[in-house]
Parts: sequence; C-alpha cells; structure tokens
Amino acid sequence: MTETVQVGGFNDVELTGQQKQMLGFLDWCENLPQMPPLRDRSHQLLDLPSGATVLDVGCGVGTATAQLAESGLDAIGVDASGFLVQVGRQRHPQLRLIEARAEDLPLEDASVDGYRAERVYQHLTDPTAALAEARRVLRPGGRLVLVELDADLWTVDASDMDTTRKLGRAFADTIAYPWIGRRFHSLLQDAGFEDIEVELFPLVYRDYAQCGVVLQSVAAAGKASGAVTPEAADAWLAEQQERAKTGKLFVMVPMFIASATRP
Repeated sequence: MTETVQVGGFNDVELTGQQKQMLGFLDWCENLPQMPPLRDRSHQLLDLPSGATVLDVGCGVGTATAQLAESGLDAIGVDASGFLVQVGRQRHPQLRLIEARAEDLPLEDASVDGYRAERVYQHLTDPTAALAEARRVLRPGGRLVLVELDADLWTVDASDMDTTRKLGRAFADTIAYPWIGRRFHSLLQDAGFEDIEVELFPLVYRDYAQCGVVLQSVAAAGKASGAVTPEAADAWLAEQQERAKTGKLFVMVPMFIASATRP
C-alpha cells in the first residue's frame, strides 16, 4: 500500500471521505507479519472456554472476529463505521456484525463473557464511557483485553532529531487519545476492573513496505500542522526510504496489551 491515509480518521471513517483507502489500510495491516503474534497474545489473555460469548469492539471488517469464531468462541463484532460493517458482512456472512459505537453498545447487561478491542481506544474521545459500557455488558468474572499503542512513544531512527521529534508530535496530535496505552492501568482501575495487567509488546519494522504508509502519514501530519516545512518533511521521508535500502531503517511501535476482570 502506498497511498497516505488519515490514521486519526478512524474515529469517524465516513467523515474522512476515504472509506476505500481506509479499508485498504486495514487489509494492509492484517497482512503484516507482526500482527499474528500480537493478536494471539490478546486471545490468550481472554482465557475463555469454547462456546463463551466474546465481543470484538471496533471489529472493522470482522477479520479478528472471524478468528475468534474459528477458535470456538461465540463472537460478536461491533464497529462504528457502517461502511466497514457492510464490507464485513459481505466477507463473513456467518458472523454477527453490528454497527454501533463503543460508548453505546446494543447489548443487554451482563450478556458477554469476554470483551476485546484492538487499535480502537486511541480513536475514542471518551474512553471512560467506553469502559463503563464494557463493564456493563460483561458478566461478573468476564475478561477484558485491550490492545493499543501510545502515539507519543513511536521510535524512528533518523539523522535529524529535531525534525523527528516535531513530526512525531504532529502525528500524535492527529490521534484522538494519543496517550491511551500508558493510561490503561489507571482508566481500568477507575472503571472498577480487577486483576489489571499491562504488557508491552514492541512491533519492530525494518522493511519500508511494512511501515512506509504510516511514515508517509507522519510526514503529512507535519506538513499540515506547520510543525516543519514541506521540504524538511520530504527530506525526512526520503532519508527513511534510503535507510531501508541500506538496511538501516528502524521503526518501533510500542503496543500495550491490557487485561482485566470484571468483578
């Protein structure tokens, strides 16, 4: 994938006017070799028996929801984008996919055994409301797992430290809740969850094809905000491309995996 995507636009896909591009971005992410072990770990932490009901919030087109179903769980997917849900129903007609927001779930109280959300909470302006809904729909003893990054902790090796810092900040500012990863513990505690654990799962990229589209978004954010000049952003991106050719590209994305139990 080569087209720049408004990563922060996933809080309202339809509003961006980039529905097809964002669908392509999601499909591209699913094919990254870094994703399966991250997702497998999130499924392990759910620790649910076969037949248990699990809610996959921010399911997109239902890829992870289908994986949960294939593992023997009764999986339900929820996403705020009607466009993505429609595509998901076409791809996975056997799944139950629902258009709804994380802050307002159309489920009964204490109706699911597990709740999972991956790369979703960074796009929520009110994660507290979403966690209150998660607690409401989970049965006592139900498990919650959240997978998320911290947009201010991206690591990119570059010769121009000042420009890299400015670009990183500009990109983080396009995300609705850029500090969500580091705040999982306190947010879950305030929401009344127990057995809270937060793990760090670093994703390392050495291949430009695996991270170039996001680096392009970083450069675009710097230009749009005026944090750096267009020339500086272009030079920074060109250096990353050259680093990839010489084996010096290094990008690390810190993913936080939080797990907890509903008392």
